[in-house]
Amino acid sequence: MTKSYLKRLFNYNFYMNHELINALINYKITDEFIQNVLAHFITTEKIWLSRLKDEDLSGQIIWPDLTFPEAKDLAAQNESDYNHYFENITDEDLCGDLNYINSKGEAFSTNKLDILNHVIIHGGYHRGQINAALRKLGYEPIKTDYIHYVRTIAEKQ
Repeated sequence: MTKSYLKRLFNYNFYMNHELINALINYKITDEFIQNVLAHFITTEKIWLSRLKDEDLSGQIIWPDLTFPEAKDLAAQNESDYNHYFENITDEDLCGDLNYINSKGEAFSTNKLDILNHVIIHGGYHRGQINAALRKLGYEPIKTDYIHYVRTIAEKQ
């Protein structure tokens, strides 16, 4: 997997985060489950990047309380930070392993490409949970399929 393809996947991820958060704000959602899941996966995007950059994660909470505007701000910061990360890493560096401590204090060594794939898959999983919750509340879920993005959005970017 090349850096350029990873960047394409992350552009999809960031676009869908933006679309979802805007829909939640526009729908005036007050559902606690939706708010918690959104805060979680937007925060863990930041946590994984902090690990990749070997930054201190002491005190970081993986299930924080964030309002939708706070999640929107964090999502925008994540986009900027990941783009900067991709600008400054080589394909060779992406193939290396990362040694880190997880939120439970357990030590791991994981390939960086696997970590970055996890970030994309993790976000997709939780966006799906939120879409299912929106449907139960009577709202129209947003289209989050990657192929929809490729066919209609990526071509215009």
